[in-house]
Amino acid sequence: MAKKQTTIDDLAVIVKKGFYEVDHKMATMATKEMAKNLVNDLAVMVQKGFVDSGKKIDGLKSDIDGLKSDMVEVNDRLDSIDDRLDRIEKIFSVDHKNRIERLEFEVKNLKDLFALK
Repeated sequence: MAKKQTTIDDLAVIVKKGFYEVDHKMATMATKEMAKNLVNDLAVMVQKGFVDSGKKIDGLKSDIDGLKSDMVEVNDRLDSIDDRLDRIEKIFSVDHKNRIERLEFEVKNLKDLFALK
C-alpha cells in the first residue's frame, strides 16, 4: 500500500483537533478544579454556620440560665407574699371569729332582754 502524502489541509485538521482536545481537557480540568473549590467553599461556609449556630446556642443557654435564676427569685418572692397573706388571713379570721361571737352574745342578751326566746 502506498502511503498518502500529508497535505497542509490535513495538518490543519490534525492541529485543530489537537487544540480542541487540549482545550477540552483544560476545560474539564478547570471544571473539576472549580467543582473542588466550590465544594471546599461550601464546606467552609457550612462549618462557619455550625460555629455561628453554636455561639448562638451558647448565648441562648446563658439567657435561659439567667431566666431560671430570675424565676427562682420570683418564686421566692411569691412564697414570701403567700406567707404574709396567710398571716393576714389568720389575723382577720381570729378577729372576725371574736366579733361574731360578741355579736351572737349581744343578740342573745337582746333576745333575753325582750324575752323573745
